[in-house]
Amino acid sequence: YALACALALGLPVDFFLKTLQEMSLCTIRFLHYPPCEFGATSIEQINMPTRIGEHTDFGCYTFLLLGEHGAEGLQIKPIEGGEIGGLSGGEEGGWIDVVVPRNGAIINTGALMARWTNDEWRATAHRVIVPSELA
Repeated sequence: YALACALALGLPVDFFLKTLQEMSLCTIRFLHYPPCEFGATSIEQINMPTRIGEHTDFGCYTFLLLGEHGAEGLQIKPIEGGEIGGLSGGEEGGWIDVVVPRNGAIINTGALMARWTNDEWRATAHRVIVPSELA
């Protein structure tokens, strides 16, 4: 992954690899968010409860391995004003539902990668809401 990122950004092939090898502290977390067994009607979606509040990930990147329910409830802010509390309206405005195939994967850029690339690759703010009824 470090090689692919460096090539995509036109950097020396060992740019990220050198940095990652020198780090004395790396973090890996495994989280499991079981699917919600309940939902909301379209009228209730206006004030949809938030399952995980607005945030950006802190590291280089996050791999989201999705199960049979895909990315239900995952929302991102558009690139313009995608930072937390940005131009797209803070916690309540400008959200886009993430649509991916069931059993797919998402690679999410984190704040560290945004810093290393001088925001060429941004850490987009995202959140998870309680989804409407499961189909």
